[in-house]
Formats: sequence, C-alpha cells, structure tokens
Amino acid sequence: MMQPEIIKDDFVAIDGRCGLYYVPTDVLARATVRFLSEAGGEPVHADEMPEGIRADLAQFYEGPEFETAEFLSDVYGARLSAPGYLDSTEWTVHSSEAEAEEYLAETYGKEDDS
Repeated sequence: MMQPEIIKDDFVAIDGRCGLYYVPTDVLARATVRFLSEAGGEPVHADEMPEGIRADLAQFYEGPEFETAEFLSDVYGARLSAPGYLDSTEWTVHSSEAEAEEYLAETYGKEDDS
C-alpha cells in the first residue's frame, strides 16, 4: 500500500522540455550539491556546468537533456511510497509541511485503513 512520505531537506529542481523533477540532495554527489548551492538559489544553465555535474544530474532526469538545475534549501518534499518496495510517485516540493500534506490529500486522496 502506498503511504505518504514527507521530508524536510534540500532538493535540486531539474527542469527541461520533459518537465520538472525534484531530487533530494542526499542522492547527489557532494560536488553537485556544492556547485548548485554556491549559485545562490538561482537556476544554473546546463551548459554552464562541468561535465561531471551535468552527468550526475542527468541520471535523474526523464528526458534526453535538461536545461537548468536549481538548489532549493530547507523545503518539504512529498510523495507516496510503498515501504519495502521501490514503487513511489515523483517528489513534489512545498514550503510547509501542511502544504505538502494538503497536496498529497488533494492529489491522491486519503487512504482507507479499514
């Protein structure tokens, strides 16, 4: 059964023609996180990144190429996840825990535990 998962963490927003993907920084290389965090919260264009950082981010993008990546500090990530399995929805990012809970309830509904 899919269950809500909400974490407060730093994320990277990876954007391009195939949409926007949010990735928690704990799955990225430290060099990638440092490079993006030093940009001061501004999106960094892919062609302004060293090749290794582009490659690290590309593995999390569901398209041929991403265009920008942006460091998001201290936000709430929300998704549904099946504990013990790899099944989960994509991460979404919110400014508060209440906003994340509301998004999950509105998008996926409330689980019936009966």
